[in-house]
Amino acid sequence: MKNIVALTKAAVRVAEAFENFPQYRVYKLSKHVSPGKRSYRMPALNHPEEYETARLPLKTFFKSIKKEVLFLVCGASVESAASLRLLEQLKDRKTWIIYIVPERKYLNEVERLNERAVYHVLQEYARSGVFEKFFIVDNAQIEKILHEQLTVKDYYAKINEMVANTVHMINVFENTECEFQNSSELSPASRLATFGVGSLEGGSIPFFEISDIEEREYYFAINKERLSEQGLLEKVKAYMEKDSGNAKINYRIYSTEYETDYVYSVLHTSEIQKSA
Repeated sequence: MKNIVALTKAAVRVAEAFENFPQYRVYKLSKHVSPGKRSYRMPALNHPEEYETARLPLKTFFKSIKKEVLFLVCGASVESAASLRLLEQLKDRKTWIIYIVPERKYLNEVERLNERAVYHVLQEYARSGVFEKFFIVDNAQIEKILHEQLTVKDYYAKINEMVANTVHMINVFENTECEFQNSSELSPASRLATFGVGSLEGGSIPFFEISDIEEREYYFAINKERLSEQGLLEKVKAYMEKDSGNAKINYRIYSTEYETDYVYSVLHTSEIQKSA
């Protein structure tokens, strides 16, 4: 997922948080960005149907994107209606999607209908295997994790950093040898998902209240000195059993230099998630 493509202003802001890490190349598409090598100014149209049919000559813009792409989009903007036309031009790459849930009660009628359509259509495409995975992220949920740190001035910046940092850490873990694990292959049907962040002591909060969780993946980031403590494995298992329900569980334990221990999770389902 070294290539990140962001459509809509809100998604671009999240994608910009990935620029703190040298591993990622970010491509920004919105009527709010200035044209550049990796910035494409979308046409300023007024209705979703106009974006659905808009001509978007992006072959040259995307030519340096190879193999894999992480696509970010927020349904609050009518620009999101161009998602399928844009993704069509990336169809030969493996694609993961992060969908940013807007505050739906503030959308007008046109925006509301467009958001619902984009949200459900992209899920259906992911469920059918066109996309690798469809992750759902809700700012209201992340606010619960960061509530003591947020101010009006940096509200979105802090939340965007949390999304980028979480995705980055999971990518790092997926490419790092762990100290201990008990895991197996995920079901190919479980293509809808969300992330979660927490601690061994305080539990975890998901980035979206996903329903019908079928599989849970846990990444335990533990200080290297505490890995030698007796009872750690029992504590890890108790943590998972507390909220696992009937879901299948995979987990890995990693050694870190951090003083604080963290728990990252990915929650998977095959069931389409409804709009609130």
